[in-house]
Order: sequence, then C-alpha cells, then structure tokens
Amino acid sequence: MRSNSNEQVYVCLKDAFTRAYKNKLIKENPFDVVEIAKAKRQRRSKALTVSEEKRFVEACSRNKYGNLFLLCLYQGLRLGEALALTEADVDTEKMTLTVNKSLNGDGVISPPKTETSNRTMPLFRRSLDVLPHVGKGERLFAATTRKYYQKLIHQICRELELENVSAHTLRHTFATRCSEAGVPPKVVQKWLGHSTLEMTLNVYTHVNAEEEQKETLKFDTYFDTCFC
Repeated sequence: MRSNSNEQVYVCLKDAFTRAYKNKLIKENPFDVVEIAKAKRQRRSKALTVSEEKRFVEACSRNKYGNLFLLCLYQGLRLGEALALTEADVDTEKMTLTVNKSLNGDGVISPPKTETSNRTMPLFRRSLDVLPHVGKGERLFAATTRKYYQKLIHQICRELELENVSAHTLRHTFATRCSEAGVPPKVVQKWLGHSTLEMTLNVYTHVNAEEEQKETLKFDTYFDTCFC
C-alpha cells in the first residue's frame, strides 16, 4: 500500500474511533497511542550523473553567478572555500590553486578547520574558463553570505527539475568523476582535503547507474572471454 493510501486509511480509522470513544461506545481509543509510520524520503544519488552535469553546466553558463558553482564542480571545492579565494591563490603558470581559508556562515573568512583542508591542488584546464578577472589581492567572487548562494543553486536546480541538489553535491560529483576517470583514491583525498582515505571512499564516491551498467558489461565480457 502506498504512503498516501496509508495516511487516508489512518485518518478515517482515527476519526471513527475518536467518535466512538466520545460517544462512550468504547472504553479506550487505541489511536491515542497509534502513529502512522512516516514514509522514507527517497534521496537522490549524492552525485550528478554525466547527463545531469551537462545540463547543470549549461544552466550555469547563462547565470550571472554560475562561474562560482562551476569552479566548485570543476575543482571539488566547498562553497566557503570558493567564496574565500583571492587572485593570489591562483597560479596560472604552475596551474595550481591554493586553498587556505574559508568563508563561514556568518560571512567571516578564517583558516580551514582541519590541517588537510589547507592544500594546494592542480588547477584543471576547464577551470580557466570560469575564473573571473579581478585586481591584485581581490576576491574572485563577491560574497554576501553563503546562504544567498545556497538559495541560488537550489533555484537553478529547480528549473532543471533536479531535486535535493546543494553546493555540496558538486563536491560529491567531482569526486565521482575522478573515480570514473580512474584517479587513485589517495590522490582524490589530497585534492579534496580529507583527513582520512575512508572519508573519501565512503562519503564522496558514488557509483551511479550508468557506471554500474558499464562495469557489468565489462565483467560479462571478461567472463565470456575466459570461459566460453
């Protein structure tokens, strides 16, 4: 029985038993202690699929603040880390990006909470297209509050009919693309600034349906080659 059907039956029965109790037809109302089980909310994969990512990138290219989200996606940055970046953190000659501060929920820039979050990582080629041109020492992105940008990404994703997507989903997606590309987990750990490899493996790398289907075909082909 579907959850909405359960709720309808529950409401009808509760109303009937409540009336019966008030009219003294029964001594106790069993629904005083009965609660309907809440249906588990179906959660989306914590990473965008390749097709979803392409749609998201296209939508961001039309948005005034889209480059901020694309940098988070392309570099695996936390939203606060991206908002705290300055011109000095970007080295286009060495192709590196230094993360050594973060914008917190109160709009204050401070050092990262953990030592491993303080890192220098590669500046990937596609990130060059989304880096704004700013003056020396200036922030790359104008920041009001993190909350403002969190609302903005929700708005973009609602228009794309992508549910339960947040700025942190972009970080999940980056790690998943790394996994699909065959980047060693230890390298991904360093890029993400995780303190343990377990965190990288268990929290940020998600096998999507497309990738699982590809690996299934690979295994079937291997088996057929060996034993047929």
